Amino acid sequence: MLEILKHLIITEIVEIVVAYALGITGKKNIKLIFMINAITNITLNALLIFVVSKQVLYLSGYTGISIFIWYNTIVIVLEIIIVFIEAAFYYDNVDLSNKYIFNIKIDKFGSYLLISLILNISSIIVGRLID
Repeated sequence: MLEILKHLIITEIVEIVVAYALGITGKKNIKLIFMINAITNITLNALLIFVVSKQVLYLSGYTGISIFIWYNTIVIVLEIIIVFIEAAFYYDNVDLSNKYIFNIKIDKFGSYLLISLILNISSIIVGRLID
């Protein structure tokens, strides 16, 4: 449980700082980013700890493919799903209609997808460096 809390804190700090750096401001926007990150991060880490780790052992023994490859493949697939879930949430709930990021006016789903990707990659990199 402490491991899940540690990952959540790292994710929240990094993604909120990066969101500010991208020009995403306003209490409502930051609260919404915080909320969706809490939901997806806790879900991801609980899945990895309580479900995936057991399945990886089974898959590795059954297929002969290493635990490392199975685990990281599953993590990548889950992270891609999370990027899309968060982008959809941002698109529906986070008001960025007057923002420009990388000279792109934020008003299309692809822009929200880019934001989600940047936030998630940032927290993954910092999380890996800290662990």
